Amino acid sequence: MKVALIVDDYPAVSQSFINRLISELAKHDDLQVDILTVNYFDIKKLKILSINNYELLSNGRIRVQSYSSRNKFSLSFIMTFFRYVKGLIINNERSLSILGLFNINLKYHVKAAMLRELLKTNQYDIIHAQFMTIAIYSVLAKSSIPCGQILAYGRGSDVSIKSALKPCEVKLLENKCSGVSKYLFVSESLKVMAIGKGISSSKCSVVHSGISIDEFEFNIPRVIDDSCTIKILQVGRLVDKKGILLSIKILERFLGKVKFIFTVVGDGPLRAEAYRLCEDKKLLEHVIFVGSKSSSECIEIMKEHDVLLVPSLTGVNGDSEGIPNVAKEAMALGCIVVASDHSGLKELVQHEVSGYVFKENNLEDFYFALNYAFSTSSNWERIAINAREVIENKFCAEKIGEYLLGNYLNAKKNSKS
Repeated sequence: MKVALIVDDYPAVSQSFINRLISELAKHDDLQVDILTVNYFDIKKLKILSINNYELLSNGRIRVQSYSSRNKFSLSFIMTFFRYVKGLIINNERSLSILGLFNINLKYHVKAAMLRELLKTNQYDIIHAQFMTIAIYSVLAKSSIPCGQILAYGRGSDVSIKSALKPCEVKLLENKCSGVSKYLFVSESLKVMAIGKGISSSKCSVVHSGISIDEFEFNIPRVIDDSCTIKILQVGRLVDKKGILLSIKILERFLGKVKFIFTVVGDGPLRAEAYRLCEDKKLLEHVIFVGSKSSSECIEIMKEHDVLLVPSLTGVNGDSEGIPNVAKEAMALGCIVVASDHSGLKELVQHEVSGYVFKENNLEDFYFALNYAFSTSSNWERIAINAREVIENKFCAEKIGEYLLGNYLNAKKNSKS
């Protein structure tokens, strides 16, 4: 079976979950996995971010095809776009009206034209769109060149933000000729959001993004006493929805009460503001900003820390997370997670059972939960063991890979019936 995994860029630092998915799918000898990207493919970057996938590529177990964005405005691309539009018109007698198709944002048509060029060289059984935004232009590309069934993944902002899944886009995806066989969501909360925007519930399933358990050696957390310096960590882009400013405001309250060091892994538009806030709160000697790190580097850093903060919150534009992979990784390692009940996080962490949970964007509740976590470190061993079991049972990449394979087989069978 030939599977095309469609991504915007490959590889991407913030999308290690795609590398893990590819590694799992490549274990199946009956699958030919191709990664198709409408932008650049950086093989040197792949070697740094995922040596395993780099070796799979070198051995021919996976293939990568890319359409360089350098060609977007060249004569070559003009011809590419012309062929795409011509195919769209010729092949859509039974699909949406042409006027309906061109209600879709032009950026999707541009990417669809590039994707069409990649798809026409192979006959794929399955087109696996890694985000709902990618599913939109995958449907458009498929409309102008018939190919396999589409599985669409919903992962976060591609579903939750106010501008996501506009009525014209839902109409395109839901059209009987779209070729979308299944919608997969990384959390129940995102699935509910998508259904609320018009996506058919009968085609929706929750398929968590998994982690490779064997890569995470579990360690029993230490018990904290007054002489200990608690090592606290936060990992993620420094943007509003990750709640970095909340963490800084909360940690100010612990000055003089507990010894701690707070490590911030990640970069983004709020870095300067976060630094200034630490300065204002007299926290600089307790905070280390280490910048962006690869997935493997983050794991090594996490092993050295006691507590991971995940204070995710909904952005002003409605931007929500699915279930942050960093929380799963911490739970697999034995690092204690203190998280908000934002979106899919409440599906992952159960208060006082597998971590500590507080109300989203609630400073008082955040403080109470973190203070309670510090004062009950004698329970951390039990909580860490429970957390590891949750990851092994529900978020194991190997099990999720098998489930996806089943979805591929069903989609292929349905396309022939």
